[in-house]
Amino acid sequence: MPEIAAFGSRYLITLEAIEARKPEGDCATQEEAENKDQVIAALGKAGSQLRRRLGESLSSLEKYDAPLDFATTSSLEALQAYRTGLMHFRSGRPA
Repeated sequence: MPEIAAFGSRYLITLEAIEARKPEGDCATQEEAENKDQVIAALGKAGSQLRRRLGESLSSLEKYDAPLDFATTSSLEALQAYRTGLMHFRSGRPA
C-alpha cells in the first residue's frame, strides 16, 4: 500500500514491496510531488521504479507501463473515494 505524506503543499509518495525471493527482503522507492494535482502522476512513477527494481522485464515494462494519471483519474480525491468504496465492497458493506 502506498504511503502519501504531505509537507506543506508538497507530497512524498513511498511504495514498499516485499520481495520474498531475495534474501535482502523489502524493496522501496519514493517520489515527490510538487502539489496535490501531481500526486497521481508521482504515484505512477514510483510504481514504475518499483517494478524495475523488482526485476520486471524491459519488454513487459514497455508493453504495460502506462502513466497512472492516464490509466486512471488524475484526481486524488476520486481515487481515494474509489479505494474507500472498494474496501467497503470487499468487506461485505457495499453501502
